[in-house]
Amino acid sequence: MGHLRGYGDCPQGIPDSGFGRGQRPAINVSWDDAQTYVNWLSRITGKAYRLLSESEYGYAARAGTQGPIPGATTSS
Repeated sequence: MGHLRGYGDCPQGIPDSGFGRGQRPAINVSWDDAQTYVNWLSRITGKAYRLLSESEYGYAARAGTQGPIPGATTSS
């Protein structure tokens, strides 16, 4: 998405702890930052983007199964 940098509003310089960018996942991004990004992306593309709801994320993380999320810890 480097070609979108010229549209402004999308914050630059978010620290990446030396992890890098490019094809790597985003890190150190708050929910508010992610919400700002999808609103910005929706505005510049004219398409609707949104963050997953908690239940949508859980379903995706379980790959459509009904069991617990793999690798998740539970509190007793």
